[in-house]
Amino acid sequence: MILEPCCYKQYISTLLESKYESYHLFTNGDVDLSMIMDQLIGHSPGCDVYLVLINVHLNTIRTIERLMNGMIPSTEQYLIRSLTIVTQGEDRKIISQYLSQFRKEGRLKVLEDNVAFRCLCVGNGENNFVLQGSIPQEKNYSMQMMTFTKSKKLYDNVMSILHGKKN
Repeated sequence: MILEPCCYKQYISTLLESKYESYHLFTNGDVDLSMIMDQLIGHSPGCDVYLVLINVHLNTIRTIERLMNGMIPSTEQYLIRSLTIVTQGEDRKIISQYLSQFRKEGRLKVLEDNVAFRCLCVGNGENNFVLQGSIPQEKNYSMQMMTFTKSKKLYDNVMSILHGKKN
């Protein structure tokens, strides 16, 4: 499936309602991580998020800040209950500059590791998603490929590996 700026919201909704659990997604670099995060987190309110990135761009940090401050309508729950960012570590200063309030609240953890891949895990127990691959953080207009799954088993497998990195 090719995600395009005009229709990506509809495509993601279709993926989430489909009977199939996994998809290969393509973009021409004009649908970025922020756009995808908005959609997946909107379908999984009150979620825990794991974000693995080689480096974190300012555009992504601003999206995280907005979503971390977002509330579920008619509740006192945040859209994102907790967020763990795994990155190479050079981004610690910019992450602290924009997201330190969430660390103080205990809702944000930043882990440093030698990562060479990109992955977004979003789950609230009812809806659980994993997106991995060449996820552009900013529009770059080059072809990108990602794998998306809503399989609870695959989500749990990925999360067990990521949780193991904490120790």
